Amino acid sequence: MTRKPLLLLPGMLSDRSMWHAQIEGLSDITEVLVGHFREAHISKKIITITLFIAAIATNIALYVFLSGDGSTKEILRIGQVSSPDPRPLAEPNPANVGQYPILTTFYGAGSDIRRPEYGKSVAIKTKTIDASLFFKDFKGWKEKLRRRYWGFGMDKLPLNARVSAGSKMRTPKCGAPMNAA
Repeated sequence: MTRKPLLLLPGMLSDRSMWHAQIEGLSDITEVLVGHFREAHISKKIITITLFIAAIATNIALYVFLSGDGSTKEILRIGQVSSPDPRPLAEPNPANVGQYPILTTFYGAGSDIRRPEYGKSVAIKTKTIDASLFFKDFKGWKEKLRRRYWGFGMDKLPLNARVSAGSKMRTPKCGAPMNAA
């Protein structure tokens, strides 16, 4: 008959690793009891014993908490809800296809090697931006890996976007809101 662990923690995925963890714990306790603990400074002894007692108390409390059946008295009872359900809306479902077809266009630098919609087929070509001052941690291997995978670094970030609008909408002037025609 194999013993099942009472509490499964990371690193205790098998009986072998569980025994290994228990042996490690016993060796730590043995070191405290018979090792160089007796020659330690009084403050180190106090801290060690306090942490040891706190660890034991925490383990006991965790075991008691996890081994309990729990309580169901705080579970929400659907039939006991005091407010009624809201009335259904008399509007059509906004997820349904509407009367206007949606037009989509892409803009970007046109040099994206991973996403074809931002590659050579972009409708509007944009300039790249230098964002290296914002991303100071991208140096060394991180920079080389990003440049190799994406084809650009933080010094030449493309401005990519997907723009979708209904076909009955007129194209706005720069900065103006889009209004229905």
